[in-house]
Amino acid sequence: MITQSRNAIEDKLQELAEKIAIPNSMYEEAKNSYEAVGEWLAKETSILYKYSPQIYPQGSFALGTAILPLEGCELDVDAVCLLETTKDNVTQAELKELVGKRLKENATYEKMIDPKNGGRRCWTLKYAHSRNFHIDILPAIPCNTIKFNDAIFKTEVEKTAIYITDKKRADFYTFSSDWLKSNPQGYVNWFLDEMKNKTKSIRVYNAGCDEAIEDLPLYRKKHILQRVIQLLKRHRDIKFGTDEDKSISIIITTLATKSYMGEESLYEALLNIIKTMKQHITMQNGEYWIENPVNSEENFADKWKECPRKAKLFFIGWNL
Repeated sequence: MITQSRNAIEDKLQELAEKIAIPNSMYEEAKNSYEAVGEWLAKETSILYKYSPQIYPQGSFALGTAILPLEGCELDVDAVCLLETTKDNVTQAELKELVGKRLKENATYEKMIDPKNGGRRCWTLKYAHSRNFHIDILPAIPCNTIKFNDAIFKTEVEKTAIYITDKKRADFYTFSSDWLKSNPQGYVNWFLDEMKNKTKSIRVYNAGCDEAIEDLPLYRKKHILQRVIQLLKRHRDIKFGTDEDKSISIIITTLATKSYMGEESLYEALLNIIKTMKQHITMQNGEYWIENPVNSEENFADKWKECPRKAKLFFIGWNL
């Protein structure tokens, strides 16, 4: 009876995961859209051309953990626009404006920018309501060297690190060496490695899929860990709706990935992750700390100190 009950729960979880997952067609449509933006930014006639612009996805879209938005909401597609220059040659404000100016040179994109003067860190392109998604474009420059004993070394993680802009920083308009650091591609690589290292085999749920699993993009792998994260995110959205203090996806994804132990069923993975993810939240100098696995200096829970309600909702959400 217990086995039958678990099998029934497993089947229901799989059914729910399938319903909330972004269909491949929607991934492809969003992918085509941000690639089209990338082509516009990188054209030979572009003011950005000399900076060899690259655009690539980050966040849940890149990880294959995005879920269908609830009614009244949109799919958030995050992308990086990387320009080959240095902090010695450009301020954060200048970098942000370079990308914005090029976007505005396209009559279609100019109409889609919201807000018109750009957000805190990104330029947002809002697509037609029928397409139900928007793209956040994050201007960035490389940060791929470490100086040590007068030599320069590149670690595997540092090779993909980037510097990003932030309007709220005091040095936004001045030349500064103290830019915010991020590493979205490094995070994707870490996530993929965790799936590979903790699992005997990667299960693919796409019926009729005859492609080699290793050749599939992340959004088509349909791994147990990806499914669990999608279910956890939907639980958060249903429980807290549009509450701005609800847990951010990067926290859910990081804690779930660190807690995942290679379970091959959604039921077992969910039980283990919810039971153990609190172990990966530490206290440093009196504040909660959830370490970015590819940047030990970054705390994903940094806003919990200034807004304790964020921490409260997290623990309430999982009965921790």
